[in-house]
Amino acid sequence: MFKNSKWLLLLMVMFAFFIPKEAFAHAYVVSSNPAANEELDQQPPSVSITFSEGIESGFHAIKVLNAKGDRVDKGDTVIKDQKIMEAALKKNLPKGIYTIQWNAVSADGHSVSGMIPFSIGKAAGGFDQLEQGHTDESIDVASTIDKAFLYTSFSLFLGTILFGLLWFKTAISPVLAKRMKRLLTVSLIMMGGALVFQLPIQTKSAADVSFWGAFQSSLLQETIASTSGGSLWMMLMASFVLLTIWTIVAVRKGDFSSFRVWLFPLLLFTVLLWLKAQIGHPAATDNKILTTSLDFIHLVSASIWVGGLTAIVLLLMKKLPNEDQPLMRSTLAAFHPWALLSVGLIVFSGFVNAIFILQSFDTLFQSAYGRTFLIKLGLFIIMGLLGLMHYLMLKWEKKQKRSISLRAEWMIGIAILLLTAVFTNIPSPPPPAPEPFFGANQVEHRDIVSLSITPNAPGKNSFEVAFTKKNGETITDIQSVTAKIHKVALFGDETPSEFQLKRLKNGHFSAENLLLNEKGTWKIEIHALTGSFKNIDTTFIRRN
Repeated sequence: MFKNSKWLLLLMVMFAFFIPKEAFAHAYVVSSNPAANEELDQQPPSVSITFSEGIESGFHAIKVLNAKGDRVDKGDTVIKDQKIMEAALKKNLPKGIYTIQWNAVSADGHSVSGMIPFSIGKAAGGFDQLEQGHTDESIDVASTIDKAFLYTSFSLFLGTILFGLLWFKTAISPVLAKRMKRLLTVSLIMMGGALVFQLPIQTKSAADVSFWGAFQSSLLQETIASTSGGSLWMMLMASFVLLTIWTIVAVRKGDFSSFRVWLFPLLLFTVLLWLKAQIGHPAATDNKILTTSLDFIHLVSASIWVGGLTAIVLLLMKKLPNEDQPLMRSTLAAFHPWALLSVGLIVFSGFVNAIFILQSFDTLFQSAYGRTFLIKLGLFIIMGLLGLMHYLMLKWEKKQKRSISLRAEWMIGIAILLLTAVFTNIPSPPPPAPEPFFGANQVEHRDIVSLSITPNAPGKNSFEVAFTKKNGETITDIQSVTAKIHKVALFGDETPSEFQLKRLKNGHFSAENLLLNEKGTWKIEIHALTGSFKNIDTTFIRRN
């Protein structure tokens, strides 16, 4: 069986392609207080940085340095609301230029860092050009190899079990049973090794140290205690131990076609895949339930398709006793509907997640991530067509042409492996630059109420409301304007925040530094009162 080791390598290549989900975006700086290059009239009590996604509670720090390089913060960096990192400053700082040096670990486990200059008083001589945010975009060889082994083991395990339960339609011969035991043994060894090494690999990325430096006990302990990936790793290892025990029990019973025997291993394997889907960017998005569910579907679907194909190749293409030879067609016929369903789910989940990552159509062509995604999609289509050709040739028993198709599939797999090694380390593009919001609603007597929000992004925003008549003249007798803001949630709106707008001039009112703390759909209710005690009410919906 292991003379066909190229199939195992091809499988690893395919999984490195099909499941690059942990290469989602790193955390980006959405805003900071003070802002980069901001000149302050007086010292703030603290500095803060707001990120595009949640950051881990471990491996984070803010240092504020003066022009001499002396530290002027109190050394008590805290994280608020998962996305805001804050540090208090010492009192009575003199005027001058200061630099915020920060580092954190984003939800996908990658270390991010940067520097933000600001000044108290005028910045004499100007600011140096410093990076507001930086991520390490070099290829992580250890992580790539580990993922290839892990996803290969997933497919080998599930494909072998489903081969006996669903696709092989007769009693399993002793020779076939022996091969299935070997595949399950190999899959568990690979799975265990890959899971064990995930902890130091996570630590390497989070602590920004070398691979061997990540084996320091203090760093490993901080990863487990202070990062979500570390705690999930503990649950993954516990699930794997239970999975191994129940698989050994099931194998010893020797019945590979009994759902009753393999029920617990399948349930434990499902739990393991679900836990794996909780690691990375999908678990940190505003749509956590949706994105982690899609990631889980992606894992299961790829395990079924690639694992089923591999089980059929490794178990049936090698010479078998005569009683098993005629079963190739029936096995492929039983596998084919599952393969089609799996491919459909892979495409669906991949496209939906791409929408969340790329965020706009332009980034599909203008970013390295988007262009690589298009290349990957093209290779996926080619590999799918070759897989279909291979299936038909197996069905028609055209051995010579089948060999040609396998070589072509192998070459595509090598190309995908090289592409994936780069793709999994390309951060997705940062969120597109926000555009100011403007809306105009018609109210009673065809008068117009308009609302503008600048910059219309998470963080502090300026609101301005204007009142005009249908002929374009300003309504001058507006006495007061209030606004209610609340986020529209899936199961009802959140508690609104109410504030009073100040008069700029007749018919124009504004409010500064109002906080929109996250992306999404927000409802803004405007209530105005005229000099004749007439109410003007209207509602705006703001999305981004």
